[in-house]
Amino acid sequence: MDSSGRIDQLLFEARSEAIRAHPGFPIAKQRFCTDVPAVWLASSLNRRLIADTGAMAVSITVTGLNRLDPVNGASLETMIRGLEASRIASGNRARSLIDMLKRAGGVEAVPHPDDGRRVKLVPTALLQQTHRDWLLSVLRPLAEVTELPAPPDELAAEPRLAERYITSIMLRQVVDGFTIFGGWPEVEAFMNRRHGYLLMLALAGATDGSIDINRSRTAQWYGVSPAHIATMLADAEAHGWLIRRQPSSVVELDPAFADRLDLWVARELAIVALWLEAKRPAVPTA
Repeated sequence: MDSSGRIDQLLFEARSEAIRAHPGFPIAKQRFCTDVPAVWLASSLNRRLIADTGAMAVSITVTGLNRLDPVNGASLETMIRGLEASRIASGNRARSLIDMLKRAGGVEAVPHPDDGRRVKLVPTALLQQTHRDWLLSVLRPLAEVTELPAPPDELAAEPRLAERYITSIMLRQVVDGFTIFGGWPEVEAFMNRRHGYLLMLALAGATDGSIDINRSRTAQWYGVSPAHIATMLADAEAHGWLIRRQPSSVVELDPAFADRLDLWVARELAIVALWLEAKRPAVPTA
């Protein structure tokens, strides 16, 4: 990633592989697969964000537009046009998502400073805290595989650092069309399901290719039905990505799927590492 936030694909791929080959990666992966879900399940707002890719897109866009243009921010019209153009949500769904996030305390509508007839959407303090908590949950495992410019807790607490990173996510998705997953069908299959991202993280934390996924406990933690968890696992099994050892709750991952999950976690860490190096370089020591 260069200083303008554009993605150097070759550098990104190389960094991802270097992180995966690092001796500290097994510990980093386990921390990532544990700490990140803990953040996304910590509050009602967070649960709503991680459950719906559309809601997440709205929160990222509101944060990014307000950072890029503090005066005009994110108008309702701009939000709807952007979500429709990117095929994330139709106009009606966009309005529904915005209303939901307003009720959840993630965004609020305030009068436009230059036109009292208009309103703009702004991220609340609660959403800004979610951004900081999420960044910290990634920085801690990242510290296991790369040298950071400051301790994770200090970095996450820096004013506006998390909002700056969220803005970069918006720009690389909207402007560059870049995603960490690179069109991987198995990852997209999980991402498009309610709390599929969290189940994918649980599977990524498998040891020696297997993990115990108790449907009832997992469903209770995520706030979904056991049948929903069972359906996601059954669909993954039908694609050959895993095997459920019934009647037990043990799941065995196909080696190629397990390898893809390892690389996915390494990519999640690599993209933050490259952004930090471009935006918050380490201060040379004497």
